[in-house]
Amino acid sequence: MIVCKVESGEGSGKITDTICGTPKEAACFVLSVLLYQSSFQPTKTIIENFIEAIALITEIVDIEKQKHLPPNEKSQLTRIVTKLHKVKELLDKVKTKELVVELLFNTVLSMEGMSRLNGFGLCNHFGDPVKGNPERISLTRR
Repeated sequence: MIVCKVESGEGSGKITDTICGTPKEAACFVLSVLLYQSSFQPTKTIIENFIEAIALITEIVDIEKQKHLPPNEKSQLTRIVTKLHKVKELLDKVKTKELVVELLFNTVLSMEGMSRLNGFGLCNHFGDPVKGNPERISLTRR
């Protein structure tokens, strides 16, 4: 069991514990917190925090690997680290904040075993294609 300590509220100073059962859940939790904070930060800071989060998750996985685990669990932990290092290599190629947040979002979904819905698009009642991602943009903006 892994316990993540997080400051609840912005600047409140109150620390709360969140219990994550596995290193994979802890990784998803850390990246989700980073995703939440990304809307308030510049691109460079998001990338730096993303790299630090990957280092933290790698450290958690290394600690868990030292325990006496069955080989299949150790291989799952290795896959987590491998996936995150591939994402870290992609960060060098990403330049805009939107793409960094999208990469982070997709990484969290991938770690949770989900993915974005592919093959869906937006259109109006005239049948014209509308630019945008249907998962993030509402057809009726108010």
